[in-house]
Amino acid sequence: GPRFGGYVRLSEPVLGFFVTGSSIDPMNGVFGPRLDSAAAKSALPPSLASTVGHGAYPHSHSGWTLAHVQKPGGRDHEWVLFDANFRERFACPGDSLIPSSGRRWSHLHRVSRVPPSEAEAAAAKTGGTEGGGGGGGGAAA
Repeated sequence: GPRFGGYVRLSEPVLGFFVTGSSIDPMNGVFGPRLDSAAAKSALPPSLASTVGHGAYPHSHSGWTLAHVQKPGGRDHEWVLFDANFRERFACPGDSLIPSSGRRWSHLHRVSRVPPSEAEAAAAKTGGTEGGGGGGGGAAA
């Protein structure tokens, strides 16, 4: 039968990711290509870009972003899915080059680390809007 629970070893960050199976449609699809910390400075809100670890991966068309960033408080890193308005929607702890899958992700109920003025300016660059892929509220994955 099929094998599950395998692993992979990486020596550098990957080019992108594919997410599927979420009830939040704008979250499904291709995230990438990877933005390193230097490229993230021009594409992400400054308060977010300054905390990028292994990279940030903008969604190919929805405005969402998957990013490896410092946790609030600045100690460890986590993978976070930001909606098109740079609100933190889901997080997965860890400093690995690839995020975990499935149940290791948590729906977030915290105040975003991105100030509203920065989020608005960045969303205007990436095409994010309240109704256009960002959504609001607490839909589950």
